Amino acid sequence: MKHVVMILTNGYHPDVRVKKEAEYLESLGYRITILCWDRDNRFKDRATEDQGKIQIVRFFPYAQYGSGACKQFKSYLQFLKECREYLIEINFDFLHCHDLDGAIIGYLCGKRDIPVIFDMHEYYVNAHNFLKKWMQAALVQYCQRRASWIIYLNQRQKRDIIKKNRNKLVFLPNYSKKIRNQNKVFCETIRIAYIGEVRCKTEMENLISAAAKVGGIQVNIHGGGVCYQELAEKYEAWPDVYFTGRFLPEQVEELYANTDYIYAIYDKIQNHTTGYPVKFYEGLNSVTPVIAGKGTSMGAFVEENSVGFTVDGSSGKDVEALLQKLRGCRDLVENCRRNIREQGLDRQFLWDDIVKNLDKIYGGV
Repeated sequence: MKHVVMILTNGYHPDVRVKKEAEYLESLGYRITILCWDRDNRFKDRATEDQGKIQIVRFFPYAQYGSGACKQFKSYLQFLKECREYLIEINFDFLHCHDLDGAIIGYLCGKRDIPVIFDMHEYYVNAHNFLKKWMQAALVQYCQRRASWIIYLNQRQKRDIIKKNRNKLVFLPNYSKKIRNQNKVFCETIRIAYIGEVRCKTEMENLISAAAKVGGIQVNIHGGGVCYQELAEKYEAWPDVYFTGRFLPEQVEELYANTDYIYAIYDKIQNHTTGYPVKFYEGLNSVTPVIAGKGTSMGAFVEENSVGFTVDGSSGKDVEALLQKLRGCRDLVENCRRNIREQGLDRQFLWDDIVKNLDKIYGGV
């Protein structure tokens, strides 16, 4: 049985995209080992886990999420060292590296003649400082040049890939698993939900504050993330705001069944303005209208197809004005739901179809 080793610089709790890729490779007959950096030591009691033919192996050099690359660098080097020591002792056939920091470790720890896959979950050249931006671009190009295959999410990533590396490309966007129950649990109050890793504090606070001012709007925040605890402690006592914490993949259908609008708002870094997160595709798949950022690629899609609304999430007044429009208006929800269905958008962006693009790399098992 051929063996794929993945390098992942989070604790796999689980990382939904990585989990879906690993499960697909397992279905092709591969054995999978995922080497994870559990930097906040959340899973110290679960250093190894076996899930069928998928094994999770965690390492624990401590670092605080969101503290910046410099403060985490020493711990990152320790994770690199532990990966190298682990890989020396085992046999494997592919090294599948998630994100840029995972790819760097892969190239420094890999073995000669073992194919390396650079799985680009994000757009990495986004620094404001010219020198930092140049360094980011150089690192990305180095990793792409060394890679046997490059997995990309969107056209913005593809645009920067030089011509001689384009024959290595495999397109794998963040499409969602099919959500079979597209019905909604009735509620008189309009429910706006954020479902996923909670990162953008300002945009979340603007939603919570606007809902409190407008009234008649329920805000549900499902997930963890670097901002979750701070927001929960500050706002969980507010009326009509509910923090439910992390959820399992099998709970996703229920969360969307109790959601009228999915709040897919982020800050304005390029990675977010050009990307399409999994919650956007989950929204379409579950026939849930999407609230997206003005001036973003996702926002343009929402406006062109009339499947939700756009807002400047950094402006409390703009968010408040949108909620005033949405409050108590079920017709707006149903119009957007009808537009999703009539255009077939609930069937167009499905993971089980697009994941077969991995056969280009792994089809010869």
